[in-house]
Amino acid sequence: MKIQNLNYTFIWLMAAMMSLTALSIDAILPAMGLIRAKFDIEASSGHWIITCVFFGLSAGQIFFGPLADTIGRKPVALIGIALFILGNLISFFAPNYIFLLLGRIVQGIGASAPRVVSQAIIRDISSGQTMAKMMSFVMTIFIVVPVVAPVLGQIVIWLMDWEFIFILLVIYSFLIIIWLTCGQNETLKEKRPFNFISVTYGFIEVFQNKITLVYLLTTGVIFGGLVSFLNMSQPLFQETYQVGDKFPFYFAGTAMIIGGSAMLNSHLVSKINLQVIVSYAFLWVWAWSALFLIISLIFNELNLVGFIIFFVPTFAAFGFLFSNVNALALAPMGHIAGTASAAIGTCSNILAILIGACATYFFVSSPTPLIVVFFSGASFNIFLIIALNQFKLKISEP
Repeated sequence: MKIQNLNYTFIWLMAAMMSLTALSIDAILPAMGLIRAKFDIEASSGHWIITCVFFGLSAGQIFFGPLADTIGRKPVALIGIALFILGNLISFFAPNYIFLLLGRIVQGIGASAPRVVSQAIIRDISSGQTMAKMMSFVMTIFIVVPVVAPVLGQIVIWLMDWEFIFILLVIYSFLIIIWLTCGQNETLKEKRPFNFISVTYGFIEVFQNKITLVYLLTTGVIFGGLVSFLNMSQPLFQETYQVGDKFPFYFAGTAMIIGGSAMLNSHLVSKINLQVIVSYAFLWVWAWSALFLIISLIFNELNLVGFIIFFVPTFAAFGFLFSNVNALALAPMGHIAGTASAAIGTCSNILAILIGACATYFFVSSPTPLIVVFFSGASFNIFLIIALNQFKLKISEP
């Protein structure tokens, strides 16, 4: 598939499918304080509202990825979206915190299917720089969701109760079902058997490929920084920096930064080697985080303006990492795209959850733990890609 002949309706659909995960997380962020108050939950336990989605996402991909290589991409996506709707209804009617978290897990399981399927479909029809460029376009559109979702969630809270955020997600899910059913053909050409042995061999192949394994770990560490930010963002902005109802707009600004850099990345990937872009992005995150870690330790605090100065350039680098690292991880796995997407997604999510949980544990009304996560994560990733001989700084490389 040539970039100039890209079907942008297809790109919007892939972004919409991927966005179910982001919507289920970001739309609920303005309500986290209200949820803790309703169910009398301490702030330290509030992160489960987000973490449970990632648990479901990790578990679901193990099943749905290999299944997408067997029965097809579309049927798996439709099953997952149906489960996502069920999870939202459970959360809407939840009589207590446990049932709410159960609904969140089901949401994550359901959202895992369209997420892994969208990546598999893109891999079915593209590879290499073409795939990276497509993923950048998808990521750019996908970033609109974190921009809009917290604002929509806040509007729902202003007009109705926070529970109706889940009803909004149900309506959106039905629209995607109609769009997917009518607007996308099946892309799976060669079916694989769905059994324990086949799935096991697929996962083993992913872990035996050094390139895929390294970028799997890299993806998890990058995503761990994002999960840490998601867990800390609401108490950091609303409780530490006292921004009140303006929090969704600060969060939307973060998403816009990533989206802008992802759009720029979509133009660069056809001119600059993917490894070069990734290497410079990691170097930037490492250097910028190191600077602000020193500032934070010396002055023992970082005010709102200082934190904004830190996270704007840091999150800009993320737009050059998400799609490129994912494309590099999937590049050798075209023959088992569904299973590989599941393995990469599941393992990177588990790693991200662990990183996010550790960072949240040390969070005490300060952004310092978040800065530590970005600095240590960039250091680890630079070490990995150097060990893989993928650390390249010559921009002239094709």
